Amino acid sequence: MTDLDQDPVFVVIEDFDPYQETVALERMAIYDDLRAQGDFIRSTWSQGFWIVTGFELQREALQNPRLFSNTATTPADPDPSFMWIPEMLDPPEHTRWRQLLGPMFTPQRMALLEPTVQRRCVELVESIASRGECDFFQDFAREYPTTIFMGLMGLPISGPGFSWSGRTPSSTSPPRTIRTARR
Repeated sequence: MTDLDQDPVFVVIEDFDPYQETVALERMAIYDDLRAQGDFIRSTWSQGFWIVTGFELQREALQNPRLFSNTATTPADPDPSFMWIPEMLDPPEHTRWRQLLGPMFTPQRMALLEPTVQRRCVELVESIASRGECDFFQDFAREYPTTIFMGLMGLPISGPGFSWSGRTPSSTSPPRTIRTARR
């Protein structure tokens, strides 16, 4: 039995901003409050978006591309001008990309990468330690997984035509249109 077998509760909240600055653990209390208010929360912030609060409802939505699409990664930009592949693809395109990329992420391949991953971690921690302080998100959490992934894909993490912009790397070169092949 899922939560949808019961009468769901829909609530509209004025201007709930999921990116509002909070102190440690305050965000969890905010989401606990949202869960207590209803099953489906509609915020009017930005262009408007839905929050599904229950685990079973979330799983049901995430497994149904008619209800939930990966094409947008943030409620502030529901129709982005870029596409991160395969993250922003829905089935069946996402499935084809996972099949292509899956062999690169086997336990054996990951074990071979462990020294490189550890070395990158040490590089970042040492650069932070030499400064004596850091913004953990900006200086480590944003950069570490992104640079590891870029290395896996054979992409540069610095150099001409590259800069960090906001939370993701971006090109300083003119944009190119990339289209996915459709069968």
